[in-house]
Amino acid sequence: MKFNKNKIIIIIGIITIIILLVILLKLRNDNDIKIINEKTTIINSNYEKLTKDIKSFSDKRENIYTNVFDEIYYDDLLENINLFKSYFNEYKDILLDIKKAFDNIDNSCSDTYFTDKSITNKCLNSKTKYIKTNNYYVIDVERLNEIIDIYNEWAIDNEKELLKKIDNNIGYIEE
Repeated sequence: MKFNKNKIIIIIGIITIIILLVILLKLRNDNDIKIINEKTTIINSNYEKLTKDIKSFSDKRENIYTNVFDEIYYDDLLENINLFKSYFNEYKDILLDIKKAFDNIDNSCSDTYFTDKSITNKCLNSKTKYIKTNNYYVIDVERLNEIIDIYNEWAIDNEKELLKKIDNNIGYIEE
């Protein structure tokens, strides 16, 4: 009889350990699912914002090309430079909004495996889109600054006021 009691105690102990392990795994899985759902929500909302901001960025870039680069003449650059710089300030503000949305997506994507391929694609696409918009901005600022350099050379020869370049603390990102 004593032998059977020990067997029963051991079996009950093993069953208790198995039940506790199953409960712990279930709790951990539920927590993982909750975290993935929260990250998915963050990614979806920020990707929507990123897409909207990239559209605004593209529109602003087109505006800059139409109203700045296509219309620059040395003799009226001095009187229009503040307007041009305001366009670039708006342009930069949109880029900073894009960066904020990208950072939120990137933080949610890192160290997480998503079974939903659309989320995985948003993680990958957001980085590509951010890098491209960032680099377009850098290229456009460099282009305007080159025009200002050429203008300043012309202004020295023609005794005109020199212009200050656009400050750019945003660097080119290698893909």
